[in-house]
Amino acid sequence: MRTQERLQQWDYLIVTASNDTQARGYENQLAVRRELGLLGGVGRTLVVADPGGRRVGSGGSTLYCLLEVLNRQLGDVAGRRSDAWREVLGDLRILIIHAGGDSRRLPAYGPCGKIFVPAPGESDSAVYLSLFDKQLPIYLGMGRSPHGRGQIVITSGDVLLWFDPRSVRFADEGITGLSCLAPPQQAARHGVFCPGRDGRVRIYLQKPSPAEQEACGALDAYGQAWLDIGVMNFDADTAVRLLEIFGAGPSSGGRLHLAGEMGHAINQWGLDFYREVCCAMGTEASSAEHVRAAKASGSQWSENLLGRVFAGVSTIGFSAQLLHPCEFLDFGACRRLIDSGTRLVQEERGITHLRRYLDVNNAVGEGGSVQGWGSWVEGCRINATMTLGGENLVAGIDVDGPLQLPRGACLDVIDGTDDKGRAVSFVRCYGLDDRMKVTVD
Repeated sequence: MRTQERLQQWDYLIVTASNDTQARGYENQLAVRRELGLLGGVGRTLVVADPGGRRVGSGGSTLYCLLEVLNRQLGDVAGRRSDAWREVLGDLRILIIHAGGDSRRLPAYGPCGKIFVPAPGESDSAVYLSLFDKQLPIYLGMGRSPHGRGQIVITSGDVLLWFDPRSVRFADEGITGLSCLAPPQQAARHGVFCPGRDGRVRIYLQKPSPAEQEACGALDAYGQAWLDIGVMNFDADTAVRLLEIFGAGPSSGGRLHLAGEMGHAINQWGLDFYREVCCAMGTEASSAEHVRAAKASGSQWSENLLGRVFAGVSTIGFSAQLLHPCEFLDFGACRRLIDSGTRLVQEERGITHLRRYLDVNNAVGEGGSVQGWGSWVEGCRINATMTLGGENLVAGIDVDGPLQLPRGACLDVIDGTDDKGRAVSFVRCYGLDDRMKVTVD
């Protein structure tokens, strides 16, 4: 099949995982959807786990996905010159959805991962409707790179984006990020593009405060920022360049892996694509500011290695496209799950207010009811009255007697095993805004 024809579909759909256990769960989810014919337009599906269970970040995971594809396509000759890598990647379209993580900000869905969080809405399929199922058609609908020199798109598994994929226009070369307008307070939790002329990015800010956004000229005349919605596109030339910068090469067995100082740094500290890579790019980026921004965002890379990253990636073209209209719904934490789920239902039903709870895959029996609104209730068997105070998250419980939850209370039940391997259920109570990533004093 000729390259032009092959580039009309996606050759690889890759979902990343943080460890082998999570990867097996993702593989099962994808296999079910493949059997049901829900992955049309996709050639091969892969799940790529972080090596050895070590967290390698979105950048490290992207590189390992590319290495996995090259090792599969090239076999024993994978370690040959990078010209072979470029030839292989130049003939492929690869969609990578980053979904590795512990879901500590959304503990009820740690077992399935944020990407397979059940989503509100109707489904005529035999499998439950998930965030993944909502995301995928939009991602698959995006057009190919202008010159057909291969295409790699990386996305985030814990957000839902609404935009017309036919409106996307990627730059001829380098990296293109997609953006939507957002208030500075929302943009402060994500990445921000500072646009220049002709869609070129001047500088990239990682989780900047509203004051920093204003100081860097990131806000438009209406006080809105160009929010990075987590979709980045690049061609085969850029992919090969990134692999070379970060130490890709053959192991003693001939398979490609990450080696040298850069590869060691990725395996030890991880590589955040946005913090270590994007912050080094842009027409006005500087090495000193890159180091400052990376360190301020928690990078453990040394100044010397960050300098090498800057030297390697700062000359790669970096563009951004502002999408309008575009909705950015973040499902990455308990409160955002409720807010984004509510917004999703409002959009799909064409209503401005939702005066009931979010009802997701529940079974309500005779005598069962839920009183309250502004809450998320999922996967429950409800045979008695449950009264919600508001801003509640309830998942996986059986309600066989009257239950009342105060405002902001969360309750979930998950299956597991005890220290003797016996099947047990874990009942977990916590607050909506509890910080699960920090230790208890």
